[in-house]
Amino acid sequence: MGDADDERELAAYYDDFGRYWAHGTSPLYEDWACAIAEDAEVLRRLTALPRRQQQANLLFAAARRAGVPLHPYAEVREELLDAWDRISEISATHSTQTNEPGRAATWLPPLSRL
Repeated sequence: MGDADDERELAAYYDDFGRYWAHGTSPLYEDWACAIAEDAEVLRRLTALPRRQQQANLLFAAARRAGVPLHPYAEVREELLDAWDRISEISATHSTQTNEPGRAATWLPPLSRL
């Protein structure tokens, strides 16, 4: 896939993350994700990273750890770009974790009857 295709795919991922995953649970992440979906410069930088570092939750957590404040995207975009090298370093050495045991817990009562 070429760079333009990668950027389109990533834009769709961030738009989906904002509109469906963050919507109703995190207005700030919804704002950041939807704005990044339309930000060619940030998408270009994201496509230069390994795929696992392109995850929205990881990007947002790394940005926070790098000192980017929890403000609307339009207010922090320049800080995000200025901190990009640090954000890339942080995201290279960290990962996201899902709550798989918590999700599987609902299956314990029926499985215990087998």
